[in-house]
Amino acid sequence: MKPAPFDYVRADSVEECVELLAEYGDDARVLAGGQSLMPMLNMRLMRPEVLVDIAKIPELSGIGAEAEVGAGVGVGAGVGAGVGAGAGAGAGVGAGAGVGAGVV
Repeated sequence: MKPAPFDYVRADSVEECVELLAEYGDDARVLAGGQSLMPMLNMRLMRPEVLVDIAKIPELSGIGAEAEVGAGVGVGAGVGAGVGAGAGAGAGVGAGAGVGAGVV
């Protein structure tokens, strides 16, 4: 089955993403990697009016320590599962795109 028609917008900044989500409200869905979203679209379990792609937003592609003491590690929503995998099997940090939507 193919997904119902939708518009696609690639956000270039967090601000643009927030504006688009505010504009479309519940009719928008965020696309980071698409591993779980695409099958749902194909089965027509989701029918968004617009997909907002956040994969290329620079502020969401990092991993780092949070500024607050005790806050832990921030993982941007654009970080893929292969990041950090060079340290050995299973060493990748991201368990999939969309792990965290916080700006790092």
